[in-house]
Amino acid sequence: NILYESHSRRTEALNSSTAYIMTNMLQDVIDRGTGGSVRWRFQFHAPAAGKTGTTNDYTDAWFIGFTPLLTAGVWVGLDDQALKLGAQGTGTGTALPFWADFMKTLYDSLGLPKENFRQPPDVVTADVCIDSGELATNFCPNVARNEVFRIKDRPTTSCHLHPGALRRGSKVTAF
Repeated sequence: NILYESHSRRTEALNSSTAYIMTNMLQDVIDRGTGGSVRWRFQFHAPAAGKTGTTNDYTDAWFIGFTPLLTAGVWVGLDDQALKLGAQGTGTGTALPFWADFMKTLYDSLGLPKENFRQPPDVVTADVCIDSGELATNFCPNVARNEVFRIKDRPTTSCHLHPGALRRGSKVTAF
């Protein structure tokens, strides 16, 4: 006899292309930003994305990160808001080391595959001139490589500030 059966409703919070583009931005936190020590200090090299956080008065610090297989968050702080972590009490300095050690240990001990985030078919990449936001030419001095776009939002014109042939990576490509 069934006494109660719950029927949940699913609601899509983000479409797959928006989720992928946001993930790509958060990968930069680990690959080039405040979370960079995940790579160079902790030697965790699986595709990952995340965000550091620190309150203005250094009472709380956190790091939330994810891979295609796992999500974890770490908070470091004190219940008494009058106490402070100090200037070194940042998300990068306090919470991120726990996250990186945890993820590296899980991946290494369980032999988890280092899968990439799946790129949806309606997302493409292109090399873009940072100055104009248009497709980069061979003469663009500042280029953002492999920027991601929804197909409908991709740049379609070559850089008007630095005219010339398109850079090899400037052709819009899907994977």
